[in-house]
Amino acid sequence: MKTILIIEDDEELTSLLRKILQKKGFRAEGLPGGAWLLDEARRIKPDLVLLDLSLPGTDGESIFRELR
Repeated sequence: MKTILIIEDDEELTSLLRKILQKKGFRAEGLPGGAWLLDEARRIKPDLVLLDLSLPGTDGESIFRELR
């Protein structure tokens, strides 16, 4: 099963995306951001990341570079 990681601070949007992706047969994980974000993302080892580039207090582009 492929894993999709959703990095999004809007809990409602994350919940909706998770439900849709799970119905399509994906394992979907959601993270709101935070200092531990990169460690959690590495632990999850996603096949695909949906990343909100405008997370509060965090530069989404730097998260993208780190995950890459």
